[in-house]
This record gives sequence, C-alpha cells and structure tokens, in this order.
Amino acid sequence: TSPATTTTAATTTTTNPGFEVTSEDGDLTVEVPFEAMAADPGITMRLLAPEEFPSELAGAADNPNARIYNLEPEGLEFAAPVTVTRRIDTERFGDLGPNEVPMVVLITRTPEGVYEAYSDLRVVRDGDDVFVSGTTTHFSPAIALNLGQSVDLVLDEYHLGYSTELGTKLEIG
Repeated sequence: TSPATTTTAATTTTTNPGFEVTSEDGDLTVEVPFEAMAADPGITMRLLAPEEFPSELAGAADNPNARIYNLEPEGLEFAAPVTVTRRIDTERFGDLGPNEVPMVVLITRTPEGVYEAYSDLRVVRDGDDVFVSGTTTHFSPAIALNLGQSVDLVLDEYHLGYSTELGTKLEIG
C-alpha cells in the first residue's frame, strides 16, 4: 500500500494595492501605494493656464508646449513615495528618430520652495508616447522639463538577447 497523501489548501493574503488618480486629459497619473495612503483624500490634478504659472516659472508661458499641473491638496504629505507619471506625445519633441528618447525631467517644489527633480526618474518611449515618471512624498506643481536633447540608442543583437533573456534594464544616469 502507498502512504496516505495529505493535501493542505494554500493560504492567500490579499493586500490593498492603494489607488491611482489620473488627470482629466489623461496625461498625468499619480499611483499611491497603500503604504503611502490608504484612501484617496480627494486628490485633484488641474492643468494650469499659462497666466496661472507660478511667478518664478512665468517664462515657461512663452513655450506653447509647456504644461504645469497643480496637484492638490497642495502640500499633501505621504507616508511613503508615490509615483507621478506624465505622458507626452513625441510630436512635442520635433523630429525624433525611431530609436531616440528625449531627455525629460520631472520637477517638483519642495515644502521649502526649492525646485528639484523627482526621485527615481525614468523616461520611457513607447511608440508615439514618452512617459516620464518619478517619486515624491508631497504634492506641489508637477513640471515636465524638456532638456532639449535626446539619446539615440541602438542595441546590437547580443545586447538585445541579454536584455530579453535576463530581464535587465539599461539605465542612463
């Protein structure tokens, strides 16, 4: 006879994933993990008209491609980093080659009033869309700044295989 087999049911633990808020135009998204905040306190995102730009950024109003979003409630603090992602159509960058990725940085204003880049910046090109994202622990205006340069990246067969087989990323810092 064979020994008796005992089957034990697997235990599944469901964790609350947090929430996501997207601007009315669909171009700005804030992903809030549960650790940062358990429930949406009424987050809003509003695209500012050029005449509403902060006075220190008034010069950006001269650029027809400039977009500044006000994230509210302004000054909202999170217990852990949230990810802010801005989608930008590649047409805004002029004539990009098929392998070119524009250099864009996402800027925030600290509670002390100093402008600085978001943490963990990433720029990804997916077809006709460029996604720039970063993390922050507070709300202030979100500004995507085009540095006017791009990276033209062509991976040879060896490196393409390496990336797909090992799942690694090539990061340019």
